[in-house]
Amino acid sequence: MIARYATPDDIPGINNMIDGYDGPVPIDRERVKHSGAALINSGGLIVAIHLGVIVGGAGGYYLPCGFNGDIIFAVMFLYMRPRRRRHVRWFLRQVEFQAGRQANRIVYAVPVHDRSEKHERFFRMLGYSRLEVHVEKRLTNGRPAS
Repeated sequence: MIARYATPDDIPGINNMIDGYDGPVPIDRERVKHSGAALINSGGLIVAIHLGVIVGGAGGYYLPCGFNGDIIFAVMFLYMRPRRRRHVRWFLRQVEFQAGRQANRIVYAVPVHDRSEKHERFFRMLGYSRLEVHVEKRLTNGRPAS
């Protein structure tokens, strides 16, 4: 298995992986495919490849921190196919290695779902800690949220 930054040639394999998504968070597959292409263009999509097939990915954006000198890789997409989930720990280390060439901090913004506590415990085992404050609110262009 290898991990590397995705290229435009990887788009069909990424789309195939997204079509097979079975995660706990409902997604709009077409929107995720479009976002994946945008992440490739911005240099922020790292894929895991096994025997020539894309089996996982982590995508996000590199952002400068406004109050110190950190460059943050903010990961908003993380997925590994079910039969390859035993490789998640290895893949996250590879993401750290790849992102560490451009950033000095990594943040995973993973949606809350029914397995969130399990994921948080897994990340803690890898040396991650909770952010001091992590809140979100859906914005509706000035209209009250329903």
